[in-house]
Amino acid sequence: MPLAINWLEGKLNLDEVEESTPTQQKEEDIDLWVKCNNKTKSVEVKLRRKEYKDILLETISNITKKTPGWLYKSNADYLAYLFCIDGKITKGYVGDMKTISYWYQGEGIYKGYPIKYGNTAIGYKTQNRAVPENHIPFEAWIYHPQYGLLRGI
Repeated sequence: MPLAINWLEGKLNLDEVEESTPTQQKEEDIDLWVKCNNKTKSVEVKLRRKEYKDILLETISNITKKTPGWLYKSNADYLAYLFCIDGKITKGYVGDMKTISYWYQGEGIYKGYPIKYGNTAIGYKTQNRAVPENHIPFEAWIYHPQYGLLRGI
């Protein structure tokens, strides 16, 4: 998490970053609390170990139990979606979680994005939709790797 914290501090001009509690991480899908200009917001961090042209939106977090994925159940204000190679963040997005979720549940769900499966650290099999980076509406992003900081938190 320190890698993500350092990246976010630099890109979003944050005053303070604090890790959430294990309970918040598990039950609310909130990894960090960030503060900027006396506003405190929550962030869900997703880190991929290779750079891809898509963003995986988790629709099911446990296939066996059919548990909704973070796309549907996260209480975070923002999604930090970061690509990391050899211990360095090479590219990242920060988006409004509700905007991304609403978009996917509206028009995004019908586009037939490829399904990809993954495994969590505690052994659950997950289901994700591989959405090309440029398909997520531009207005969802507050930080975009091509354009930088678009607006504050």
